[in-house]
This record gives sequence, structure tokens and C-alpha cells, in this order.
Amino acid sequence: MAENFDKMCQSVIDKCGLDGAIPWIMMASLLYYHADVSILTDGFFDRLAREVEANWTELKHPHKPLIDREALKAGSLYNLKIENYPKSVRGAAFMLITGKGFNFNVKRAHDIYHADFFPPDYAFDTYVYGNNKETWREYQDRINPRPSPSSPFASASGRHLKE
Repeated sequence: MAENFDKMCQSVIDKCGLDGAIPWIMMASLLYYHADVSILTDGFFDRLAREVEANWTELKHPHKPLIDREALKAGSLYNLKIENYPKSVRGAAFMLITGKGFNFNVKRAHDIYHADFFPPDYAFDTYVYGNNKETWREYQDRINPRPSPSSPFASASGRHLKE
């Protein structure tokens, strides 16, 4: 029988503060919605979501901008697609459950882990990506510069970011 990780999560929060809840909420949501695995009890997850939402303005975790506060109020991160979860969250989630009696599809876990990362639209200007301390939009602009307006490709640049 698979265990839940309520006590381990609470221990992390006790040591690191409520910012430590953000990766746990994300791991639990990823596994619950995309791998049919539950690592936190429903009651514990709901309590955690309420605490994080109630203390939202004080939290500084770098993944905070990826969480939609309205979804959090509803006690769920159902709105996040696989690619919206950073690879660090995906890797930690699957490392956590490996060898712990959880029944999950290994190929599905592989596909989830290796999906490209792409933050949700609402986080383009707030999520700080990488060591350069730039927003996702700034990062994308740096690696995919916009074509000149006179370029024949200006209207078909393939850019995936909203203007």
C-alpha cells in the first residue's frame, strides 16, 4: 500500500516556512491530475492550499507565479498543464514516489518529465526563469528576437508569446 507524505510535507514547512508548501502543492497537483497518484490526503492538501492563499502576499518562492491564485482558492491546480510545471517539480515528484508502492505508468512518467517547460500565459511577465533573473517573456525575447517589421517573416515569426 502506498503511503501519503503529509508528515514529510509538514516537516518541510516547519523547517522552511510556508514557502516550502509551494513545491509540495505543485508536486501533489501534478501527480494527482496527470499521473493518477495521490501523495497528500485531500484534507491536508485543502488545508495547505488555504494557508498558502491566505499568506499569498508574504510568500517568495520562485514557483509562486506559476500558481493561479483563483485556482488555489478553489483548492486545486487543475488548470496547469504538464508543460506548466518546472522540470524540477516533475523530477522531484517522480523521485518521491519511486519505490514507495505507488502504482504509476513508467512510460507516462517519462513523458511527463520530458515535456518541454512553458509557463502559463498569466505568468509570462512574473515568472523569473533561470539564473539570469529575467522574466519568461524577457528570456524568450533574448533567445528568440523579434524579426524586423520589414522582414518578410515578421507576421509569421512562429513566436508563441502574446504581444
